[in-house]
Amino acid sequence: MQASRSRLLLCPLQIGQAVQMHHCFDSKFLIDTLYSLGFCSSYKEVLTYEMNAAVSENNVAFQVDGHFTQYIADNLDHNTATLDGWNTFHGMGMIATVTPIIGKTDRIRRRTDVKPEEIVKRAKVDIQYYNRQACDGLLKLKFEHLENVFVEDVTSKVDLLWKACWLLQPDRPSWSGFMQAIHKGRYPGQSSIIFMPMIDMNPSDTTCIFSTLHFISAQEKRSNTTPVLTFDQPLWWKALGIISSEPDGSDLKAIVLRLGPFHLQMSFLACIGHLMEETGLHEMLSTVYAINAASNMLQGKAVLRAVRGHILVDAALSMLLLSDIFRVPLPLLESDTEKNRDKNTQDEQTGTLSTPYESELNVNQVDALSINKDTAVQLHGVLELEAASMKELRNNLQLQTLAEVFLQDNATLQDILSAGEKALVLLYNGSSREGLDELRYRLFCSKVAVGTTFVQIHTLPPTSAAARFHSMRVYLQVQEWMGLKVAMDPTDYG
Repeated sequence: MQASRSRLLLCPLQIGQAVQMHHCFDSKFLIDTLYSLGFCSSYKEVLTYEMNAAVSENNVAFQVDGHFTQYIADNLDHNTATLDGWNTFHGMGMIATVTPIIGKTDRIRRRTDVKPEEIVKRAKVDIQYYNRQACDGLLKLKFEHLENVFVEDVTSKVDLLWKACWLLQPDRPSWSGFMQAIHKGRYPGQSSIIFMPMIDMNPSDTTCIFSTLHFISAQEKRSNTTPVLTFDQPLWWKALGIISSEPDGSDLKAIVLRLGPFHLQMSFLACIGHLMEETGLHEMLSTVYAINAASNMLQGKAVLRAVRGHILVDAALSMLLLSDIFRVPLPLLESDTEKNRDKNTQDEQTGTLSTPYESELNVNQVDALSINKDTAVQLHGVLELEAASMKELRNNLQLQTLAEVFLQDNATLQDILSAGEKALVLLYNGSSREGLDELRYRLFCSKVAVGTTFVQIHTLPPTSAAARFHSMRVYLQVQEWMGLKVAMDPTDYG
């Protein structure tokens, strides 16, 4: 229909498709090609729509009963040269939020005579030059004593309840889901976001901040309401100095200046990362997030991701503490599987949660034998082997002697390989007179002889070649834990 009567009919689906393609790809060739095929409007029509939208009446200088308007201003960066990235636009951006959402019923009137001067006039922000020192106003600030009003917070123990509910229901919801479950009632709902004009100046310049304050004040003065403006910490500090230095009776004195929490969160997260450096927190976060992402989280960046990561760490540590206090087994596997029930029963019988290691054992002996839980699990293929290894180490003097080899800084290559292979043979209940290859072959034959299904290869002992590199890596890791330098060829330990 639009193709046959293009001058009289403008279909909303086609113009919407064209505008969306322009926002995503900014390609005239793509839009005109799709237009020739009848999928969207022309590129010329897109430009006409954007110019009409820019000059349409979109003013928030009015108050609707039951609605609250506040403004937010911050740095704005726009890559105008998408090919080389040079000459990036850096200015002051402003938006207005209206809560709850306001419906937009006004249609954009189509005009073909929109001039650039008209767009500039509607998006104009008068520049107010600031010739004073903003710090002078900060000297006038006085800190008054606040009235100590005691209000009982009924939600002060909610976080403890969320941690403790794991004892009753292991499959508990996340923190956000838990908050939604316990809090009921009305809420303001979604907010409308309205874009305001931008200022092509350095946002940190006091003249730019001064002009922003006057623009926001003029907007709210027309509706006879109190302006509320939010800045992040660097701009908020300068804006506070400007408002404080204004004389009594100035329109800027009526502005309610709010401090945005973003930089405060960044500083707090960076402090945690600095204090917890070299404590294993980075390695723990790296099990969920990428290594570079975990580093940024501990530096105060990626705030939302960092908050969620710290909540996960806090939940994991709380589970370990509660498990040890109340003697409740950890749900290492899915809670509804028979294998996990067997695992939990075994933990309750052996008490591995409360006393995983005997105090009289050398910690380095334990490290030398179990060596990194993940590697041990990969080698032996069963999750229960680590607990069995610790039990065997407590009762087997021969294993303790073999573990001592990994503590010697002058151990030879042959001693390390021999001790590692013998230790693995003992862990698989093999004979001291046979090697790993012989034990692997014997167990394979016995499984084939009595088995009714396929042999699970991962349950067999590793080969001697695999144990060689594993033993060398274990020796290197134990020596590094002890702070000793190892003169080994990197090709020896893989």
